[in-house]
Amino acid sequence: MQNSYRLAPNGQTALGATQSRYPFPEIKFMRLIVWKEHETQPKPGPQTATAAQLLQSYCLPFMKGVFMDFYAKGSKVGPASSTALAQILSHIHVVEDQELFTIEEILSDRRLDPLDQDNRIDHAQVGDLNGQHALAIEWTDAYRNCKRISVYMGGRGDDKTVQEIQFCAPLEAFDLAKKYFSEVLRSLQWQECHNA
Repeated sequence: MQNSYRLAPNGQTALGATQSRYPFPEIKFMRLIVWKEHETQPKPGPQTATAAQLLQSYCLPFMKGVFMDFYAKGSKVGPASSTALAQILSHIHVVEDQELFTIEEILSDRRLDPLDQDNRIDHAQVGDLNGQHALAIEWTDAYRNCKRISVYMGGRGDDKTVQEIQFCAPLEAFDLAKKYFSEVLRSLQWQECHNA
């Protein structure tokens, strides 16, 4: 079971082999059986207060152009966006476009932006991600000719720090690749303090 491991507190497996840490400190376990860690180079560009930092990237080696990236915002988001995100994440529901525009600061990014007028949002909802509420937006990225699922949640026990999981696949491979992404989400287990 390559890449499927449970980490000890010091970042080593029970057998003592050093492994990379999970992307978010709140993750206790996630299964990455078919995913391979992907080396990425930081892309130059303007930095904003809420620019996201790439923590870890994975790819499916047998499907070209399929990626799963873990990001954290570079700093805490503004109070209005923080409050709006907390309100959206407070209950499970289908999220309408007008709600998404209340967290435009969080969703808009130089890398990808589901609210860009050229893109199409196919579905947005808040659901339960194994004990943690998360906003998932499925959308079509017109510029890159692919489909994405963007998952947003509060990090470190608050909604002022935003964590993102970005899944991307070419249009023709999206439905199949989405199943592999869903398996990772279903496997997530959180540290106890994250659920409090």
